[in-house]
Amino acid sequence: MANIELPDSIKAIGQGAFYNTAYYNNRANWENNALYIGKHLISSGVYPSLVSGAYSIKPGTLTIADNTFAYNYYVTSITIPDSVTRIGTRVFINCDAMSSVTIPDGVTEIGDYAFSQCSSLKNVTLPDGLTWIGYRAFQSCHSITSLTIPDSVTELDRNAFSTCYSLGSISISKNVKSLSAYVFDNCIALTKVSIPVSVKSIEVGAFNSVPVNTIYYGGSREQWNKVYIDNFYNYNATLQSATIVFNHPAHEYTDPQIIAPSCTEAGYTSYTCSLCGDICYVDETPALGHNFVRGKCSRCGEVDPEFILYGDADGDGEIATKDVTLLRRYIASYDDTTGLSSIEVGEGADANCDGVINSKDVTLLRRYLANYDDTTGTSTVVLGPQG
Repeated sequence: MANIELPDSIKAIGQGAFYNTAYYNNRANWENNALYIGKHLISSGVYPSLVSGAYSIKPGTLTIADNTFAYNYYVTSITIPDSVTRIGTRVFINCDAMSSVTIPDGVTEIGDYAFSQCSSLKNVTLPDGLTWIGYRAFQSCHSITSLTIPDSVTELDRNAFSTCYSLGSISISKNVKSLSAYVFDNCIALTKVSIPVSVKSIEVGAFNSVPVNTIYYGGSREQWNKVYIDNFYNYNATLQSATIVFNHPAHEYTDPQIIAPSCTEAGYTSYTCSLCGDICYVDETPALGHNFVRGKCSRCGEVDPEFILYGDADGDGEIATKDVTLLRRYIASYDDTTGLSSIEVGEGADANCDGVINSKDVTLLRRYLANYDDTTGTSTVVLGPQG
């Protein structure tokens, strides 16, 4: 295969998929020791001609093939473009000299062994939007000292951070439900860990040989007692002796905001925690409900969909002489045979609400207008069912 085209829709490329093809063996296809096929990075070189130093993957790259940088001892840092959404299996395994990596927000998965044995890797920020961290993904990354797993992450696979010797503290996503087997196995510097209330189980060996002395737990003592902890062979023994700080963090609520009730929404007072931004809602008051006056709410202006303004023949929300004129035209054009008129009127045209639109409605409407008081906005003549 001398010429290869790959569609943008490809999500993963396996190790050595194009190895020893004519395209692969043609050095003219390589760019600074890297081989791309369209928007897909296939290889970071063939020893001794490897990508080295600080390397930025080409903008617009969609896929990084499995094992692309595996055992590359010369690359010191990697910048991954925003277009990449997945870091596959063993992509950076054993990149001993790589001290930092920039992972874009678009990445949702970090595959098995992706950064395993990157012993110099110290600076790594896991992006918001990441949902899954694979089996042994960061195993033996001996230089990482602290890590925050974003709340978008829902699953940490087995051994994901095992033998990270310098990892001293870690904050776990609020959406992780289980800490998988041996996930922090042999992290010998890990003394403090924040565990959210979402965690319902801690599997065997999750904290094996880990000297945890303080657990910051997001829930109550009762909730912690319901967490299943697999202590087979005492592989999670340190959890039994650790000091547990419950309901962490202890909120400090300030900045009260009073929201008055409306016709349809309840009122309340909100307080914002100065430590974490959590919002607490208290002192709820019920919604006021609408106060309809002549078909319109006096508070919010909402129109009562069931209200009929009797005498309002043209349906414009007002009773005036033009309604009398319209009624007369309607009656003059009424055909007793068909029961229809060529003039259209609204439901309010039946001013006396007797089910028939006729001269009685005209007479009543004229009386209403003759007795209307502009000062009070009322008439001594009543329209509708009470008329």
